[in-house]
Amino acid sequence: MSGPHDLFATRQVGTFATIDVQLYETLQSIGHPPERVVGQEMLHVARCDVDPQRVRHFTDVQASVWNPGLLRAPGFQGGLLAQRELNEFLVVTQWETAEAHDEYRRGHFPGLRERAEPAPDAQWIVGHQIGIQPAWYVPETT
Repeated sequence: MSGPHDLFATRQVGTFATIDVQLYETLQSIGHPPERVVGQEMLHVARCDVDPQRVRHFTDVQASVWNPGLLRAPGFQGGLLAQRELNEFLVVTQWETAEAHDEYRRGHFPGLRERAEPAPDAQWIVGHQIGIQPAWYVPETT
């Protein structure tokens, strides 16, 4: 991080001892992919470990139940389904506001979950809500 990042590196000494980077391949876009997050307040990231024998069902249900349900949810801005190895997936969704995501969780999610019947597919699911700070935006350069 020497050079143009010296100021950042100096302030972050001791912040991290290790880092683990995992690459996923995008399988499905949900609306528009969250590659340029501008104006949204929240990302939701769900990491799913799927029974290897249920991977096809999991991806089919994502396309036929979850994606259309997300697209109908007020405040939903876009997202993606990505895969790493045979049975590890990320579902990343971006939301106009945290309140819009909360309303989705209360109003839309229960019915979608009932239709999707995820219990046989998912061995485990871990979700995280990430608040996006306007100061994080990186302006486009031409």
